[in-house]
Amino acid sequence: IETDTAQLAQQLCPAFEADHGIVRLHLEAHGDVHGRQHRQPFGVGTILNVLGVGVVIDLVLARIPHVDPLVVRVPMLVVGTVLIGLGAGLYIGAGLGPGPRDGLMTAFARRGHPLWLVRTVLEVSALVIGWLLGGDVGVGTVLIALSSGPLAHWFLARLHLGVEGRDPEPEASLGE
Repeated sequence: IETDTAQLAQQLCPAFEADHGIVRLHLEAHGDVHGRQHRQPFGVGTILNVLGVGVVIDLVLARIPHVDPLVVRVPMLVVGTVLIGLGAGLYIGAGLGPGPRDGLMTAFARRGHPLWLVRTVLEVSALVIGWLLGGDVGVGTVLIALSSGPLAHWFLARLHLGVEGRDPEPEASLGE
C-alpha cells in the first residue's frame, strides 16, 4: 500500500541517495512551511507528524512482510485506507496542530472549500507528480488518493473536540 506522498518520496529517494523516511521527512517539513503561511495552528501534532511519519514508515516497511495472495492483500488495503482517514480524524480532531498537508487542507477548508475535496485534490496532485517522476500507480494508490479525503472528512466530523469547552463546529473545520 502506498500513499501518494509515499510514492513521491519513493521516486525521490535515488536522487537524494536517502532512505524513504528521510525523504518523506523533508517533504513533510517543506509542506509545513506552506501550512504556516496559511496561519494554521502549530502544535505537538504538527511536530510529531513532521518528525514521526517518515521514521514510522521506515520501521513498518522493514517489518511487514510482502504478501502475494490477493485474499490477504485486499483486506490489508481496505483496513489501511480506513486507518488513514481515522488517523487524520483523531489527530486533527484533537486540536493539537495539523501536519503539513493537513494544515494546507484545513486552511482551504476554512475558506469555504469542502475538506474532502481539498484533500482529494492534494492527494491526486501528489499521485500525478509521483507518476510523472516514474512512480508506480496501482489500484491501491488510486484508492487511497480518491478515498482519503472523504474518509478524513467523515472521521473528522465525528471526532472533532471543539475548542475551550465549546461544542465543535464541524463547519469551521470541514468547510461545509
